Amino acid sequence: MGNHSVRRTKAAKLASSSSRSHNPYGYLAVLVAVLLGVGLWFVRPQVTLSRSNTALLNVQATGLDSHLIATALSASGVEVPLSLRNGALWPAHQLTPNTVVTVSVRDIGLLGWSDTLQRRVITPADPSLVKNSVQVPLGRSLVLKFRESVSQVALWPTKTVVQVNGARHVALGPKPTKPNQGGTVTIQLRARSWEPWGQAQTISWTSVPWITAHLGQTSAPNENYATAALTVTFSTPLSHASLSLWRLSPNVPGHWHEVSNKQYQFVPSGIGFTPATNVTLMLPGGSAGPVAQNGSYLATTTTLTYQIPAGLTETMQEWLAELGYLPLTFTPSTSTPASLSNWDTAYNPVSGTFAWKYARVPVSLEDLWSPTYWSVITQGAVYSFEHQHGLTLTPTPGAPFWNALRQAVQDHDVDKTPYAYVYVSETLPERLWLYVGGKVILTTLANTGIPQTPTSIGTFPVQIRTTFQIMRGKNPDGTPYADPVHWINYFHGSDAVHGFLRAQYGFPQSLGCVEVSIPVAAKIYPHLYIGALVTVQSTGSPPIQLVPPANPNE
Repeated sequence: MGNHSVRRTKAAKLASSSSRSHNPYGYLAVLVAVLLGVGLWFVRPQVTLSRSNTALLNVQATGLDSHLIATALSASGVEVPLSLRNGALWPAHQLTPNTVVTVSVRDIGLLGWSDTLQRRVITPADPSLVKNSVQVPLGRSLVLKFRESVSQVALWPTKTVVQVNGARHVALGPKPTKPNQGGTVTIQLRARSWEPWGQAQTISWTSVPWITAHLGQTSAPNENYATAALTVTFSTPLSHASLSLWRLSPNVPGHWHEVSNKQYQFVPSGIGFTPATNVTLMLPGGSAGPVAQNGSYLATTTTLTYQIPAGLTETMQEWLAELGYLPLTFTPSTSTPASLSNWDTAYNPVSGTFAWKYARVPVSLEDLWSPTYWSVITQGAVYSFEHQHGLTLTPTPGAPFWNALRQAVQDHDVDKTPYAYVYVSETLPERLWLYVGGKVILTTLANTGIPQTPTSIGTFPVQIRTTFQIMRGKNPDGTPYADPVHWINYFHGSDAVHGFLRAQYGFPQSLGCVEVSIPVAAKIYPHLYIGALVTVQSTGSPPIQLVPPANPNE
């Protein structure tokens, strides 16, 4: 009984399963329902609104047999007529900027189905310029940039309208052809074609400025400036430099190369430039010369100047001492002589020590010396060297001096003239002392300037010498004078040590000079030279004091 019942149940299940697998109508009904639902979804009316740079709103409708109805109301409830063109809603008349408009769009489709969408819109404000002053590259149009999108630009005074179509910039004429041109443009803007024009705005424009250039030199500490690169820096990046047309003077060997589009360098080869050389660089003007990326160029042929730094005072004094122009000697700390085949030593002095030539030195002279800084002792030695080598006396030694000095050191062209120094005290009775070769060889009464025309106080190098002259000028009372003077050594402007006939000497009588008797002046004159120092000290100063000198290297 039990087994029979089980077998019958299994057979019933098999019969039922076989019945379902052979009935497809149920599945078909489900598939048809799904397809119908999807089709109705795609044909249903649907409206989408989006922002427009030209119209009030962009509108897009989907669905079968779609029909749009659009209305708009201002914030005060006044109806705003709209028209639908090219997928956008346009106001039928002007709307003022910053107006609030509520737009309703209904899309009616198949079977009367509909979709309604509402959007609150604020009409654009009057557009404004990013800048009212604009720089224009050569050969290019004036480009105006706006903070907001713009539909139209009206040019004054012609009122020509330029369509911008929602952009934030517009290119207008004129196209400048030269640097530093300029003018003004007056325009009106409106953000949308259905808004009124904004107020007139004036833009000032200029073409790019002329290129400017600077010539200089950069060098690391202790570097030889004679061979350091010269750098030309332009005010704006270049598109081409026209290096072949550049003219450098003096024309030392070397080559140009581009560091960047604003910098170009000349690297000297060989010995390079002489210290203190005045370098000039001629750059052609106009479009034939350097041209900037913005189209600009130099206004005219331009000459740049630069002076190579002079050699160091320490080196100058070492060489002058070696050649006998100082009251000191110099001894290098190494027995190997410094190379003079280039200018390295001019910028990197050799180590060594100075020593006074003489056992006893005037205190007033010793106080003037510095082993590292320029002093009047250095100036006097420079004047003396320049005079003996036929050079023009210069307060600051130039390239001719450095060339001659280096050559003299190479040739060991030593000056044998004993070092001379004049000391004058205005303490009564006024006196003059002549110090030559380490000792005082002469002392005499002297006259200095009267209070109305005092003698200059200080130490000065002799710059002009002559054996006789008629000195001319005016006395303090305005009357002219023309006096014969002898054995003249000018040391400061019109102040000179010279011989002049007086009944007495030893007190102020001159118009600024240091006067001694003519016979004494004749004895002084042969010992002095261009560059010899004259010290004049005021009332209360002591007589000349000779002392064993201190260490001159400190």
